[in-house]
Amino acid sequence: MVGAVLFSLGFFDLTTGSLWVLVVGDVLVILGLAQIKLRGYTKMAINALFVAGSLLILVVADLAKQSLFIDTYVLGLIVFMLWFRILLSEWHNKRICVACGRCI
Repeated sequence: MVGAVLFSLGFFDLTTGSLWVLVVGDVLVILGLAQIKLRGYTKMAINALFVAGSLLILVVADLAKQSLFIDTYVLGLIVFMLWFRILLSEWHNKRICVACGRCI
């Protein structure tokens, strides 16, 4: 939210090299989706990078098209990726629980 507010106030100047910013955002989001194998502070840092990558993707999409429809679509994709990440985490936790066998 802070990054979106700072962008809307004009604190980000991404007019040049926006393709590289998009690639960095994509890589950070992919790392965020692959975070189920990590633990501790590393997992927390990757989760923060996921949020930063989502912001970068949203900023580049806004700068490229300057369309409310595109911004809404990208926000929808970000929400979907968050939901997907939650489902992956739940699946991973259930798999660990079944493998342990203490609860059964």
